[in-house]
Parts: sequence; structure tokens; C-alpha cells
Amino acid sequence: MPTDVRDERDAGGDAPSTGGATHGVLYVASTFGHLRSFHVPYIRAMVERGDRVTLVAAGDPANLADLVGAGGVEGITGSAADDAAERRRGSLRIVRVPFVKKMSSPSNFAAARAIARMLRTGDYDLVLTHTALAAFFARLGVGWSGRRDLRVVNTVHGYLFGEEGGGMKNALLLQAERMTAGVTDEIVTMNAEDTRIATGRRLCRGPVVQVDGMGVLEAAHPHAPTADERARARECLGVPQGAFVLLCAAEFSARKNQRVLVEALQSLPDDVMLALPGTGALCQEVANLARDLGVEGRAAMPGFCDDLASWRAAADVCVSASRSEGLPFHVMEAMAAGLPLVLSAVKGHVDLVEEGVNGLTFPPDDAAWLARAVMRLRDDPAERLAMGRASLERAPRYSLERVMPRLMGIYEGE
Repeated sequence: MPTDVRDERDAGGDAPSTGGATHGVLYVASTFGHLRSFHVPYIRAMVERGDRVTLVAAGDPANLADLVGAGGVEGITGSAADDAAERRRGSLRIVRVPFVKKMSSPSNFAAARAIARMLRTGDYDLVLTHTALAAFFARLGVGWSGRRDLRVVNTVHGYLFGEEGGGMKNALLLQAERMTAGVTDEIVTMNAEDTRIATGRRLCRGPVVQVDGMGVLEAAHPHAPTADERARARECLGVPQGAFVLLCAAEFSARKNQRVLVEALQSLPDDVMLALPGTGALCQEVANLARDLGVEGRAAMPGFCDDLASWRAAADVCVSASRSEGLPFHVMEAMAAGLPLVLSAVKGHVDLVEEGVNGLTFPPDDAAWLARAVMRLRDDPAERLAMGRASLERAPRYSLERVMPRLMGIYEGE
């Protein structure tokens, strides 16, 4: 069946209908942390409209039910075993399964079997999958369940979704998508390249729909900090008032590639400071690199931060050297704070930057090119301010209030 591509970016923003039939929803992601960070408004909306929502992920679901605001939660916090403890009290269930970050792990196949059992015995008609690994094994479970009456929508966040020629990992994930295309009714993408891949490879039975991310709260009311707000933020964070601050708020990982940002800092003037709020497996490695290059005094690594708004107020430019993206939240939040962008020219980034208008791009892994782009904005305040204003103007298209009705409509089959 030919795949129908619908670009939702210019569609209207009407609220999703709540008058239709309710659903039994299996809502799957790799970790509860991912659900907590990006999906709470959607889960809350489904519960409030009367859907029977089951969240399936690995990790710690602590306070997720409270964030959703589900007064009656079915607290199922077991493994994939049949004897998982159950307490049925309402329209939200939480189920732990043993997803691990290795495609060949027996634990992932155990999770798929658990999902197949849930689908065979439960009252489900809609399966929503997120994140590449969990989406594959959940859809494997759909196939094993024997259910042919389910509607399955896979939302591709872009983290690992890749084209052939992108290495063994990308090839493996693309093959996984091909294997599950037969049980996937619809794919939701967040950038042009993923749309092209999903369409060209016919990775689902129905349409491929492109949307502008999951929605950013700050983007509904974009605001560039005033001079006083900027000064207060810098004082609170201990940032020198005369510093030129580059901000990258992201998990430390090989994909996020903070090493290139630190390498670029070495060739930039002493007044240029790099702020890297976040945590992750490669945090110490990046800190060691900054020390070895002699720039540790200009590379702030404050760890996990609840108040990223202060860092955005204190910053001059949003930077990222990622090797691959979906549609990155921290960049959209930076746009809503009126920051110009200097980003690696990879999928997800190139969807957010209009070259020379709201930012600049550089070849991935090219620290020298990155440094030149930073110097261009440092040395031309008028251009920097104009790009910041352009970011502000573009930010509302990525707001939660605009994106959420579209995604809810897709999930409802509208």
C-alpha cells in the first residue's frame, strides 16, 4: 500500500475532540524517565477524557502518577513476570518491563512476551509506541499477541532512527522498522529526514505524518530576557557579566557530542564561556577533556539543573554539536528565550535553523567551523540580536498548545 505523507506543520491548532469513544491505550517507551520528561500532558489528557491508559517502560515510575494527576492509579510495578503485583483502582496503570539498551538482550524479548500477554488478555484497542528500542519490542509483542484489531501508532523521536549507510547500529534499527512495518498503522515523525526515510522505505501500513515535536511549554509565550533579568541570572549563576556565554543543555552522550564544543572553546577568546548543564555517562570524560585542553575554568558543568530558564537568560547563543537529533527540546526552549542558534548540520537541527536568519550551522565534528560561527556572532551584536528575534518569531509553532491538539488528533485517528 502506498504511504501517504501528510505534513502537519501548517495545519490548524484546534483542540482535540473529547466527545468520541474512549480507548484502552497501551503507551510504551524505553524508560519512565522519558515518559516523565516528554509525555505527561498527553497521558493526562487521555486519562481525563476517560481512556484506560497503561504505561509500559523500564526504570523507576516514581511520582509519574502524581504528575499525570490521576487520582485513581492502578499501581502495577512488577517485572515482566506473570505474577506481577496488581492494584486496580482507576484509569491509569503502570507496568515495569525489563527493557535494556541492547537489541539482542533476552530481557527485551521477555518484555515483548509480557506485552503480548497483556494485549491478549486486556481491553486494548490502541498501542502508542515511543523510542526506537521499546517501539520495536512492543510491536513485536503486538505481532505475537495475534491481535489484528489493534491500531498501532509509532512516534519516531529521531534519536536512533537512521538511514542505511549510517553504521551497524542504524542498519540494525532500520531493519527492525522493516520487520514491524506490517503491524504499524501510522508513523509520526518530527523532522524532514525521518519523514523521507519512513516514506521511502514504506515502514508502516498507513500514513506518515510529520509534526513539530512534542510541544514546548515556553514556546507559547516566547520572551527574551531584559537587561535586568539577564544581569540577575548571571549574578545568581556566578557568570561574569562580560562573558559571552554558549549554552548546551543536554545529556552527556556520544550522540550529543559535547566534546566538539569543548574542543572549539580552546580556540575561542578567554571571554567566551561554555555552559553544559546536564548529566550522563560521558560527563566525566568531557570534564577531563576540558581540563586537558586548559579550558576547565571556562566550561561550566553544573550537573542536573531544575532552573534551566536562568541559564537561558544568562546565555548569548544556543549551541549543539549533536550527531543526530529528532527535534531537540533544549533548542526550541532556547528559541523561545530569544537565543540565536549555532548547531551541527544534522537532521532535527536543520529543521529548526534557517541559515543566516535565526542561526548558523556547521559540519558535524568540525570544531574549527563551530568556533568561526561563534566568533561571527560574538563580533556582530546586531546580527546576533536579529537572529535572536527571528528565533522568538519562530518559537510559537513548537508550542505545546499548538502541537498537542495535532498529536492527540492523530492518536485518535482523526
